[in-house]
Amino acid sequence: KDDDGNVKYEFNTGDENGNVNIESVEIKQRTSVIINSKVNLVVNESISAVGKSKVEINASNLTVASGNNSAIQANNSAVTVNSAVNLSANTNTIAVAGGKVELQGGIIYAEGGNAIYNAGGTVTINANADQDVSVQGNIIVSNDTTDNKKGQVNLNLTTEGSKWEGRLQAAKNSLFNLTLQKGAQWIETAPVEAVTFGLTREETSSDIYVKSLVGGEKSTEAGNIFRNSKDNLVIADYRGWTNIYYEHEEKDATKMIGGDTNIKTA
Repeated sequence: KDDDGNVKYEFNTGDENGNVNIESVEIKQRTSVIINSKVNLVVNESISAVGKSKVEINASNLTVASGNNSAIQANNSAVTVNSAVNLSANTNTIAVAGGKVELQGGIIYAEGGNAIYNAGGTVTINANADQDVSVQGNIIVSNDTTDNKKGQVNLNLTTEGSKWEGRLQAAKNSLFNLTLQKGAQWIETAPVEAVTFGLTREETSSDIYVKSLVGGEKSTEAGNIFRNSKDNLVIADYRGWTNIYYEHEEKDATKMIGGDTNIKTA
């Protein structure tokens, strides 16, 4: 342990491929763990923190290719990754229940569930807003009605190489904040079937609700949204520059395919 009571692990060298391989990271009951790796860190199962625990990972790169578990799970706990990530899972890739997950750039891929499932916690992707991000899969934001905590997801797509392919399903009064700049894309379609884990129509809205959308600072730095859903896109607070694209019906180019886009305040 260090002077602050954190359990620390230090890795300076890797295997013949330059990797440090760990089976899983499972932290419970008010434990604080810091993992520092000067080489690539590969976790074969999952990173899990429960019971008001904390996990901090500082590595050259973090890869978690989880099977039937979430790549990162935080239940009333915090997971912070200060490196690029490559995360994939057959269930929800990132699963949060009243906890906090903060990542930098990299890849978040949902093979069989949602890219992000957040119930009453906070998830921030690309916290420093300076790295490429690729999110493939749906994002679900729900509230924790037991503890009266709003779910919040902050997704920062701020580079030309950044893209999110998927749909958004947000519970009423939850917070989904999107920064979309410099040619980054939100393609509103899901490459995998959504797993909503019991979100009902009463808990959600027929609209696609975005609390905040921040576009580019000028027209040449605009982000791009490609609408494919029949539901309306409702943006509560908007600023900046954004291009919104619609497909048209093949036989009648005057008819756009997709729901309305409504901006409440700008």
